[in-house]
Amino acid sequence: MNALLTDPGTRQAAQALLLPVYLIWLSVWDIRRGQLPLSLLAAGGGAGLLLRIADLIAGEEAAALCGAYLPGTAAGLFLLAAARISKEEIGYGDGICFCTLALWLPWGDLLTLLLTALALCGIPGAIIALIRKTKKIALPFMPFVTAAYLLLLLLGA
Repeated sequence: MNALLTDPGTRQAAQALLLPVYLIWLSVWDIRRGQLPLSLLAAGGGAGLLLRIADLIAGEEAAALCGAYLPGTAAGLFLLAAARISKEEIGYGDGICFCTLALWLPWGDLLTLLLTALALCGIPGAIIALIRKTKKIALPFMPFVTAAYLLLLLLGA
């Protein structure tokens, strides 16, 4: 436990193991149920918060942490606004998820993740829309977020 609090490499390794598992878990929920449970989103937010608290205990400056992570909530707020405007064509859970992911990833990485996930989601969405000749398509978003995260990990981005 002491290494988690004092060694940045250990915290990064913990995050590298936990975040993909969390995203896969969310993806399964999203595919099976078409929504994300608030309890799972809260657990993910709590885990991200614990990682940032460990950063503070290890001596990271609070202002630097806020500058790196707090702006990422804008991605979640954007999705929440889109959910409201679109009458939940985009789910509120997706917006809440990105607000919690702002505790896991610096804002630049989170924005890259969001844009990559949107691009990945757009490809099958466009294909299905052309085949079905319809504009209304409901695709779970979390599998695309997970795929985007894993792709960005592989690319080293």
